[in-house]
Amino acid sequence: MYGCDVLLAGSMGNIADIAMRSLESHGLAVRCMPFAQNTLRDECGYVRELKKALEQHRPHVVLPIGDATALSKFKAVNTVHDCIIPVDRPGNIELLNSKTACCGLAAQARLPQPHFFNDIGQIDSYPVIFKRDRSFGGTGIRKPSSRQALEQLISKEKPGAKWLVQEYIEGCSCSIDVFMHNGRFEYGCYRSLASKQGLGPSACRESLPASSELAVLLAGYAGKLLDRIGFQGVCGLDFIVNEAGQPYFLECNPRFTGGLATQLETGVDLPFLWFQMAVRP
Repeated sequence: MYGCDVLLAGSMGNIADIAMRSLESHGLAVRCMPFAQNTLRDECGYVRELKKALEQHRPHVVLPIGDATALSKFKAVNTVHDCIIPVDRPGNIELLNSKTACCGLAAQARLPQPHFFNDIGQIDSYPVIFKRDRSFGGTGIRKPSSRQALEQLISKEKPGAKWLVQEYIEGCSCSIDVFMHNGRFEYGCYRSLASKQGLGPSACRESLPASSELAVLLAGYAGKLLDRIGFQGVCGLDFIVNEAGQPYFLECNPRFTGGLATQLETGVDLPFLWFQMAVRP
């Protein structure tokens, strides 16, 4: 006997509230586990809270809010009777979360990307974009305006840490959120109207018609990249579009993104699609 239909695991800003309202609008009983945003820093603590929530709420389906790494690992090594956790395997989640690995995957899929600088001595024009391999909410992304500023950022990284230095492209930030499952592909696109490129989340978003030329192009790029690893679930991909209208891939986020409310307003109900994937495989 289930205690609720859906348990939302973790939290990220107001996204849990948005996902909950979406699911409840379909008549589902939804519960949330306590705030646990820094799952990568305290995975053991996340798992403890998850186990408590599973015992307390006895959910039919568990969906992640924010990073899905810990939940994916938990699913891989734990048998939870009568509970469905429809997250992809840990290898796929970790690959898409890694900026260096994901950019390599995008290169294999022949997606256009900003130029990478393997040797900072080759950079003859600033600013550039510096990215840590793993970051959350733009915290590991900076736009140094000089070689000295870039060298200072690099010097603060731990030995052996992975990072990227990319060409800075002036343009409009655009994103696509997709749902993929057994050949089904749903998507919604939006562009940022007010943002600080490379320095965190945008302040205002405008949806793009799914049939628009740019949305169709981004959907094609998303499908090519995610199909290479057989991804299943919800994922967001970020692009920068230059003045000529050419999009360049930036990164992936295998989770609900900050554009969830915008997608729901246009009828792309990602939380309910993910729930349906779980209960109607």
